[in-house]
Amino acid sequence: MYILKLIIVASFFLFACKEAPYETPNENIDDKTIETTDSTTVDNNTVTDSITDEGNTDTLQVDNFVLYIGTYTDGTSKGIYLSEFDNQTGKITTPKLLTTLINPSYQCITSDNKFLWTVSEDWGGPGKVINFSINPQNGELSQTASFLSKGNAPCYVAYHQSTNNALVANYNTGNVINIPVNASGKANGTIYSDQHTGSGPNTNRQNEPHAHFIKPDLDEKYVYSANLGTDKIYVYCLVNNELDRISEIEMLPGSGPRHIAFHPSRKAMAVISELNSTVTVFTPDNEGIFNILLETESTLPADYMNNNQCADIHFSPDGNYLYASNRGHNSIAVYKVDEETMKIELTELYTKDINWPRNFLITPNGEFLIVANQNSNSIEVLKRNIDTGKLTQTEFKQHISKPVCVTLYNLNK
Repeated sequence: MYILKLIIVASFFLFACKEAPYETPNENIDDKTIETTDSTTVDNNTVTDSITDEGNTDTLQVDNFVLYIGTYTDGTSKGIYLSEFDNQTGKITTPKLLTTLINPSYQCITSDNKFLWTVSEDWGGPGKVINFSINPQNGELSQTASFLSKGNAPCYVAYHQSTNNALVANYNTGNVINIPVNASGKANGTIYSDQHTGSGPNTNRQNEPHAHFIKPDLDEKYVYSANLGTDKIYVYCLVNNELDRISEIEMLPGSGPRHIAFHPSRKAMAVISELNSTVTVFTPDNEGIFNILLETESTLPADYMNNNQCADIHFSPDGNYLYASNRGHNSIAVYKVDEETMKIELTELYTKDINWPRNFLITPNGEFLIVANQNSNSIEVLKRNIDTGKLTQTEFKQHISKPVCVTLYNLNK
């Protein structure tokens, strides 16, 4: 009986000592000053290529991530690369080649965590979309299927999980497609294409339609496509495995909408426009379509007059901040989001070692922002202050030729 009591007490003690779950701070800090940050006190020459401490192979048991890196292959890169990433410290390993592919310039991972989809943005031939199954033990990729994109220069891919459709935007031909597949990632019907038409006032960039983005909203009720050439956002429903266009949203003439981000509260949608360097915020109508214009804000300081081309945009996981990338000014713009009105306020322009930031991501815990610097051939890991949104440099970076897309995968899911 005495031994039994000891076992019961020990079991209770172990249960009580379990680590409490991490909770993201939600404190709001008002900051009326726009900061341009370009330096921190770290050693820029320190680059790590191992995510585990010497003699300790268990550091990633809680959150074990790999980072897929898509590249342009007109330099020395050859396709999709993989690095290990520790989202507790920010350490990142040397990228290794996973698969050889022409210009895998954008990827996405299905929400069931089973597949990686990528485009092959081949400007010299027909575009392709490739589906890979992911080995959940190490992140290795095995090709499942390959599809023609029904257009030229596919530059964006997303996945509609509830209907098992891949969604693709073809830049050169200005059309978007959906690819029906089964649960195994194989073809399951006819590819459907919707052709955008029109042009914009910028004769160098908008002489014809250029679809640059297509993605469902967070509830997969509607699908949104941004067309840089026509200054429009196209809204769809997926009906019987076909994109059914139900609405069009007019953007400012010459703005060139490029990418879209959805606020985690479902209360706002933010559109980054490449050609006029702005972020435009929309709120939903009674049907849940984000077509009510709230405001448009610049991504640049007022005195900047040189070339700039915006690229990517993301909300922080808690929705308190919005981030946008500038190519030319070479910065990450940071906006505070008003949780009541959804209006945004520019609070910082981070510039240290940012060079043509085509794509970036924010880690799920909100602690880091990872940037693909196309022109400096580097992946930069920035530390993010969850309370203030402020970015600071870390010692962690890796060099790779022309990185243009970064995608995280959690091996523990």
